[in-house]
Amino acid sequence: MDNDFSIKGLNMPSYTNSGDLLLDARHIIDASRKAAYRAINIVMLQRN
Repeated sequence: MDNDFSIKGLNMPSYTNSGDLLLDARHIIDASRKAAYRAINIVMLQRN
């Protein structure tokens, strides 16, 4: 099952269930953090 989605041009990685709740949470948090930094960088580039 493909869970990739796009929000205004930002591609989010697909989620894969590993069976370990802590590992899954860490993966989601890390992916979200990277997406947030990427979004901020895009906004800063467009602003300047």
